[in-house]
Amino acid sequence: MNAGRKHKIRPRVIILLLIVLLALLTGAFWVKHSWEAMLAKNNIEQVQWRGTRLGLYGVSVAELTVIQLGHERRLTIDTRDITLGWRWGDGSQWQWKNGLLQLSTFNAQQMELEIVATEPAPAVDAFSATPAFSVFEHMPPQLPLQLPSWLPSRIRVQQFQAILPCVSGSCLLQGALDIQQSAQETGNGFPINASLSLEHQGHRVDFVAEFAAIKELSLIKGPVSVKEKALIEGSALMGKDSAAPGEQGLQMSATVDIDRTRNLTLETRYRPLVSGTEIHWQGSLAVPELPNAEWLIAWVQSWTPLPREASFAQPEQGSVNVRWDLQGPRQSFFAKATGTVNAEARVPQPWPVPGLGSVKGNLALTLALSQGNWQPQTLSADLVLTQPAQWAATLPAQLRPQQLELSVRPASALSGTASALPGVNETGVNKNATNAPLPLQVALRSRGAADINVDAHLAISTSAPWQVQLARSRLTANRDRLDIGQWRIDKPKLDLLMSGELTLTGANLTFAPSSRVSATQVKSLDGEDAEALELQNPQLTLTGNNLSAGFNTAQATLESLSFGGPLDISVEQIKHPQLLTQGWKFNGKTKTDTNSLQWSGIARANSGTSANIDLKVPYGSAASQAVDMNAQTRVSGKREIDGLGRVLVAWPELLDASGGTISANVNAQRLPGQPLVVDGKLVFLDVGGTWDRTAWRNMNGTVEVTLKSDQFQVSTSQLTLDEINPGVPIGPVVLAGDYLAPAQQPMAGQLTLTQANAGALGGQLNIASGRWDLASAPVTVPLELDRLDLAQLLRVYPAEGLAGSGMLSGSIPLLIDLATGVRVKRGRLGALEPGGELQLSAERLRALGRKNETMELVTRALENFRYSALSSDIDYDENGTLMLGLHLRGNSPEVGDGRAVVLNITIEENIPALLTSLQLSGRVTDAVAERVEKLLEKREREAAEDLIK
Repeated sequence: MNAGRKHKIRPRVIILLLIVLLALLTGAFWVKHSWEAMLAKNNIEQVQWRGTRLGLYGVSVAELTVIQLGHERRLTIDTRDITLGWRWGDGSQWQWKNGLLQLSTFNAQQMELEIVATEPAPAVDAFSATPAFSVFEHMPPQLPLQLPSWLPSRIRVQQFQAILPCVSGSCLLQGALDIQQSAQETGNGFPINASLSLEHQGHRVDFVAEFAAIKELSLIKGPVSVKEKALIEGSALMGKDSAAPGEQGLQMSATVDIDRTRNLTLETRYRPLVSGTEIHWQGSLAVPELPNAEWLIAWVQSWTPLPREASFAQPEQGSVNVRWDLQGPRQSFFAKATGTVNAEARVPQPWPVPGLGSVKGNLALTLALSQGNWQPQTLSADLVLTQPAQWAATLPAQLRPQQLELSVRPASALSGTASALPGVNETGVNKNATNAPLPLQVALRSRGAADINVDAHLAISTSAPWQVQLARSRLTANRDRLDIGQWRIDKPKLDLLMSGELTLTGANLTFAPSSRVSATQVKSLDGEDAEALELQNPQLTLTGNNLSAGFNTAQATLESLSFGGPLDISVEQIKHPQLLTQGWKFNGKTKTDTNSLQWSGIARANSGTSANIDLKVPYGSAASQAVDMNAQTRVSGKREIDGLGRVLVAWPELLDASGGTISANVNAQRLPGQPLVVDGKLVFLDVGGTWDRTAWRNMNGTVEVTLKSDQFQVSTSQLTLDEINPGVPIGPVVLAGDYLAPAQQPMAGQLTLTQANAGALGGQLNIASGRWDLASAPVTVPLELDRLDLAQLLRVYPAEGLAGSGMLSGSIPLLIDLATGVRVKRGRLGALEPGGELQLSAERLRALGRKNETMELVTRALENFRYSALSSDIDYDENGTLMLGLHLRGNSPEVGDGRAVVLNITIEENIPALLTSLQLSGRVTDAVAERVEKLLEKREREAAEDLIK
């Protein structure tokens, strides 16, 4: 019976063995098929291992090589001393998940990873490298919210070395990795603690992170952590959307230590929203102290395709804090996200920034993101820039800064802007407006060649079109000295109060009445000191002036510029060799554009003299045109005419006006490369006055003056005077002609007379038309005397008992030498037929006649002499002595019963003394008589002083 049983058991065992064998074969076939399918699916072309040991709780492999071939790259992984462990359970629960054995650990002693590009990578131009923000297009990282169940609870690589593609071609990355899931069963593989250590050139960077799954607060079991609660409650987007039901988010806390010093702390979380296509991402990043690690920046730059000019040295000290709260689609998150970002930075020591300079200070910024559009909400900064970069050299030398200080603070909203609409808080932030201008209070200080200060209350648009609106903003500037062209300005000072707007294409500014430009002195440096113009304490006041400009930002050019409005200028003193030193004021208007500067208005001297001024200075595209200045003045009456003497140095000291009107028009013009041309025109209307001891009445006519190159010309078409009276009245006088002379030798010119005549003693004085070169002195000017009335001549001659009648004509050659004076040589004068009479009754002549028979005869004849012929030779020397050789032929009833008598008489007279006598007698004016008396008293006093010496 036992033997029968044995025979029955054997077939069952065989069948069982066959089933097991079949199962093993089937399982092996399935494993082989699954293994090959998995390799094919993941493009793994080779897997090799060596030194495998299988145990109850794990398996170990001495070496493992995996090669994966991708589309553009080849991945090779070589791992040594691998241990893979699993758990069978503790008797109460089997460690299986989804039909798979739960893996507990993965440990690799050493791992080498290499990625090689199978196709050449496109060349990266540092100047066209992908902008930094393209990196954020992949943010936040789309990490899985549930990990694969087959992952081990702990993955540890004690030492790895990776050769990866980078900007320079391939770069080495080495370090250690440790990832560990919490022992707590959560069903999704979280939380996870991960650490990554990287080593580079003897330095070490440690990354430590904690990942945890989160749900809505209402769905989270157990107490909420302080960090988690702060992140959720601090979200600006709470209430807009909520987490998708049944879905969880991800929260991460991370730190970065560099060379065992904590340098970065990160707190972030993101979760899907009900829409299913969007996520909510918020977090904070803190760098309490920037690492002093130049090697780190160089290392990062070897991995990141940054332009060459973006490389810069790191600051020695500093800190950064960033907070964000954003919501957007899973794809292209930053391109369509909405939310806020807060950033704060502190750099206490100067930080060299290429293209800018060395910067230090603090910066705080709040940005609003709306559908991918960044809009600043608040800005606060305190920055100092030293050692400016090359950009400063492009500024004029007089304005180049050595240090810039910038202070920015939130400000109240500007009236009339979108930031002043409802919804604006006390800092001027308008959270309701999509393009609300950002109001700021900005203070800029520039120290260097000039001290420049800007204090502005402004509003900046937060999106296109870009615009800056200025409220009450102030610009002040000063420096010790400023040289502009041929001008030196001492201690110039600028104080402008303005408002307006700036855009990318233009500017429009209006200046308040208190805007001023001043200096202690302005002096011209052109030419000799004798021609220098000096202004003491000039001040220019702008009252409501407007400045507008047009820009071409693409070409960085100024397309249009205009400045205009009222202009008030005051100068404490103007010093010039041709002007008496005194104060001046100018009231008018200005108009300036890219082609010219124009001034027009009235200039007034402190002495009361005024002139209308028109000035036009072309430049820029119109620089080939002439510089024009026009000055006009009109003075009437004694006070105003004499006022010219309180302005012009050349005004004769002894010139006094008695009345009339003088109009002056002066135009100065200068073409590029050509000398200055000055044209002046004087119009006289009934002008009278006294010059030294000569009076004149009613001067009328026009005199034109031209100064060109090294010559000047004075001309008149007709100048008339009713009378000139140096002691003997002459008039009316008519003059026409011109005078041309070198500017350096004004008395060595050419005189041309086309008309010169005057009435005198009932007759005429005439000078024939002609031209005389005064440089060839002496010159002879023929003076013709026509029908002078002898009776009038003898009436003005200061001799007692002398009278007569008759008409005289003749010619007197005037020899003129400006160095020695006027002479007459061999002049001729004679009486016209039928002659005339002479009566001389003088006691002195009778006394002479008693002692001499001849003189007695002459005396008797002259008491009543009827001449038929009268002629005289005339000579006059430089000392003023007149010699007359008088020849008379006629008769007298008192001599020889009227028989013919011929008399030859020589008369000597001092003409200056004679004129002085006439002037002293009051025959000119009382003013001239008084002036002669003072002159005589002065001469007597000087003579007495000489005798005493």
